[in-house]
Amino acid sequence: MTHSTFIQRIGLKILATLIVVCSVSTLSAQEKGWLHLFGGADFNSLLPPNDSIKTYHSVMPFGGLSLVVPIDKNELHLGSTLFKKSSRDDSKKKYQNMGLSAFVNYNYKVSDKFSISAGPQYSFVINSYVKRGSESTNMPGYNAYFSLNAGVLFELQPNINLGLSYEYPFNTKLEKWPSLKVTVALKLSKKSLKIDHRKAAEQHAGKELKNMQNAVLLVRLRSYKKQIEIYQDKGLFDRVEQIKKERDARNHKIMLAFEEAFDYCPVYFFYNSDTEKIKNKNFSNVFINRQMKLDSSIVIHPKDYYIGEFGYHNAYTENMDYSQQEASDSHLNRATDFSNYGFVIMDSQFKMLPKPFPSFTMGYFAFVKRKPAKILKRANQKLKKLR
Repeated sequence: MTHSTFIQRIGLKILATLIVVCSVSTLSAQEKGWLHLFGGADFNSLLPPNDSIKTYHSVMPFGGLSLVVPIDKNELHLGSTLFKKSSRDDSKKKYQNMGLSAFVNYNYKVSDKFSISAGPQYSFVINSYVKRGSESTNMPGYNAYFSLNAGVLFELQPNINLGLSYEYPFNTKLEKWPSLKVTVALKLSKKSLKIDHRKAAEQHAGKELKNMQNAVLLVRLRSYKKQIEIYQDKGLFDRVEQIKKERDARNHKIMLAFEEAFDYCPVYFFYNSDTEKIKNKNFSNVFINRQMKLDSSIVIHPKDYYIGEFGYHNAYTENMDYSQQEASDSHLNRATDFSNYGFVIMDSQFKMLPKPFPSFTMGYFAFVKRKPAKILKRANQKLKKLR
């Protein structure tokens, strides 16, 4: 074994150890960095020892792993690439190098989706040979060399990047044959993906909060229409009047609570029996005044609107239509559902808004039910805090 070969193997072992240590530490910590698994196509050629021979470029695959460390808005990429360079000449001889590269690239973010990358690279040649037909012989003269990488990076998705880079080797046998690389990188870190999704969710929630401040909140109140119709059919008119009286008292209490504790956006009230009209943006003669009567003089033309309702959180699921499944009368008797009762905010299609939008405000503290005004005060504070 020659001295240069021995040094080369030692270097490869050190490089492999550093890659493993960086990868394991990143996957365990997951605090300030993440991993990129990448691969792509390398448009390159290899100049044989006799540089008078005409050779032709080829396209070779490559792959690798990098540690990404955020530095303010920019990133530092430290990684390794398994590469292969190849060319052929007019006599159909095939020249090939296979090796492992270690690189350090600094990514400067021009915008959220576009960055410029540059940095040094050190490559070890593992195997170098020339092949013609079934015969192959070692091709001496290719060991280790430095090169410079420069390129651009595009973010296609929160966890997928597309890169285009240019590698210029500082080696007398390679410098005439730089390579152009097209790379696709995938984030491996579970936490980084969660951060990306969380960031997108936070941005969506921020837009909803800003939009809601310039919209209106339509609060759905229970009309007990079905119960009233049943008792009317049975001729139990005293019971009908009792239900209406209790309904109006409960709903009026909610109205007063909004006047006292909620000022995030304008509020209007409608009965659950008019849900379909609201869903279809039919705002004619559907809103209730403070005397608990339908009032045709209340006319609005909102650009956008949201739905509010006191109900049970476990009765609602994100992206599900609750225009027909309102918090019904039977839910009022679930005395043991302490943690699930509260004030719910939905979009105009009666779908619960996803977190981190404050869609639900709990109505109980321990086993004590909060008054509507206190629930709405908390909901109002949460909306203002996150906007």
